[in-house]
Amino acid sequence: MPQYSSYPTLAVRHSSAARLASDITAKIQTIQDTLPSPDCRAAGLECAGECERSGNLGGDFFDFLLPRTDQVLAAIGNVALLGIAGSLVTTGLHVCLRLLGSRGVAPGELSGEINRMLWRISPDHAYATMFCACINPQRHNLAYVNAGHETAFILRGDFQMERLEPNGPVLGFSGPVAYRQRVISFRPGDTLIAVSDGVAEASEVAAGNGVCEEELLHILQKKDAVRVQELPARVLETVRRATGAGARDRTVIVARYLPGIRAAAAVPPAESWPRRSSGAAA
Repeated sequence: MPQYSSYPTLAVRHSSAARLASDITAKIQTIQDTLPSPDCRAAGLECAGECERSGNLGGDFFDFLLPRTDQVLAAIGNVALLGIAGSLVTTGLHVCLRLLGSRGVAPGELSGEINRMLWRISPDHAYATMFCACINPQRHNLAYVNAGHETAFILRGDFQMERLEPNGPVLGFSGPVAYRQRVISFRPGDTLIAVSDGVAEASEVAAGNGVCEEELLHILQKKDAVRVQELPARVLETVRRATGAGARDRTVIVARYLPGIRAAAAVPPAESWPRRSSGAAA
């Protein structure tokens, strides 16, 4: 005969496990919420970012750091692991990013160190994408590593678009990897924009009628009249209106070189924007 007396014990264990999971979730969220605000202004640069959480643990991360008074390190990424384990990995990766970035470690070396850390501590099936850029206004350049991240580009002062394609593998798939940073010009009037996979995928879904991209172009065309701190929220609102709430986190970061911004020029049509190459890692 079945031992019904064991049912209360199972119920107690289930309740205890649920409370433990809830406590761990709350503590992880507290750690993430206590990280400093990522908005910053330094050396003629104005930066802002915003993350719209899907409600799942884990997912997107982003930050702006000031390794020197004349430089800004901007980073955005996504950990492909959800749940409590995903939150722990995301928090650990973010802390590692802050420790290395605040010490002035260059994007190539920084990406290599984070890759080694992630490879050692995360489950076998976990990995992360990350775009990391160090902006140096005095030298008018930007050094970046794109480790499998989908969408990052520069809107030039004359409204020409330059996509910053992936130039390194995703993080966490293998041990030692040499990430080579690419250096490009970044001059007054230029704007760096990077979005997470959740934004890129939602934009592709809405691109059938071009509404999403046209509205994004409209926002960027008026970038001189819109404060940088408002741009991430405007982009997220545009995507949300076009596609509704997302099942994945949606994150946008923006960094603009303020001095000497040129007058607005005619913006090219949406179909002329550079597209994500079919070989880019997700």
